Amino acid sequence: MKKEKYMVIVAGADGKNTAKRIENLTEAIDYFKSQTGTAELSVGKDPKHRNIYSIKENGKLNFVSKEFRNVYFNKPVTQNIWVDKGRGFTSQQSANLIQGRSVYRDDLVKYNSGESYKAWVKLDLEKGKDDRGNFQMQQFMDPQYGYDLKHVLNEYRIKELDDPSQRQKLKSELKNGNRALISTVKDGKEVKLQLEAVPRYGNLNFFTMDGRLEKRNQFEKVQAKENTFDMKVGQSKDKELSTGQELSR
Repeated sequence: MKKEKYMVIVAGADGKNTAKRIENLTEAIDYFKSQTGTAELSVGKDPKHRNIYSIKENGKLNFVSKEFRNVYFNKPVTQNIWVDKGRGFTSQQSANLIQGRSVYRDDLVKYNSGESYKAWVKLDLEKGKDDRGNFQMQQFMDPQYGYDLKHVLNEYRIKELDDPSQRQKLKSELKNGNRALISTVKDGKEVKLQLEAVPRYGNLNFFTMDGRLEKRNQFEKVQAKENTFDMKVGQSKDKELSTGQELSR
């Protein structure tokens, strides 16, 4: 099975496209920026199964996906991350981590004891890098931290949850750190939004298709008087949140 990698697809003068697969995100962006013709930067298993990040036409940039803009235009965020190799993160998970999102892993291993565990992982981009030049990884242990994705999803009106296969696909997208496309109702009309898992705060973030943050309470099934997750985390989050660089198998 092919692994996900970054791809720069370049249109040739003969009308044929060539795709260069690159493991490192910074290198992929630099190579894409160097193109003087029509090119595309994306990530996926192959050109037929990819997510497009940015597009150039005749050497001029004409598209950058909203969620990728901070990474593309700002000073590159660098991080040493194990990519695949049988025990690390996929290219897409790595890109999501660098963009500040959370990824779920069920195959992490404690460095000292060798004990396996599950956790949501997020780069702590607010603090400086350590002496190795990396951001620390925040880990929200599952189930100890209390973030139950299935339960949180069920609190909102999301059309995809009505179909078992679409529900599973949605959960997989969120656990992979992606912003997943969903259908919901706003002001009596069905709308398309992007959804992101936020385990640190026990919730989800809703975004418009152009990346604007929406107020999540307008999509709730029931207007809750109390946030039981906040109450629980307020009592135990310091105990269950760990920071480190443990790797997965």
